[in-house]
Amino acid sequence: MDNFFVEETVITEDQFKIKFAKANGEFENCEFVDVIFDSFNLSHYKFLDCTFRNCNFSNCNFKSATLRSPKFYQSKLMGINWSPLKNFGQLYFEECRLDFSVFYKMNLAKSTFLSCQLNEVDFEECQMIEVDLKHCNLIAANFNRANLRKADMRFCQNLQVNIEHTNLKEVTMDSELALSLIQQMGVTIV
Repeated sequence: MDNFFVEETVITEDQFKIKFAKANGEFENCEFVDVIFDSFNLSHYKFLDCTFRNCNFSNCNFKSATLRSPKFYQSKLMGINWSPLKNFGQLYFEECRLDFSVFYKMNLAKSTFLSCQLNEVDFEECQMIEVDLKHCNLIAANFNRANLRKADMRFCQNLQVNIEHTNLKEVTMDSELALSLIQQMGVTIV
């Protein structure tokens, strides 16, 4: 089991490139710090309960990869198609950039996107029950036919959603966001 790593305290970019990049490894309870995976093919890697801090995954290929309950902090994950992932558990993103990412038809229930940049992210037909989206910037994010029931969207910016095709029942939002949605419906507030 040369390619199996458990509880590596911190894996840096140099360590990953030297020790792990050529092997399709399995990592459990490892922490990755400042690693640039940019455009890397992670298609057969397994990351089980791992934490990633200040990493760059932009345009990575996660097809056939396994991510179980990953946590991403201050990381760049732009242009990633997350849809092929299965059995990933709850995703956790804090202060991350996920612009141009695709989560099409995924079950993201109880996942967290806290203070994230989500420009032009595709959440079409996603199950997003009890998702935490507090303090996110959602410029041109697509929530068409998404189920956002009980989502926490307080202090979000730039949300545009077709309320006829998106389930917003029991969503928590601040008054500014609520007024924005009312105005999108063509209601004039005086």
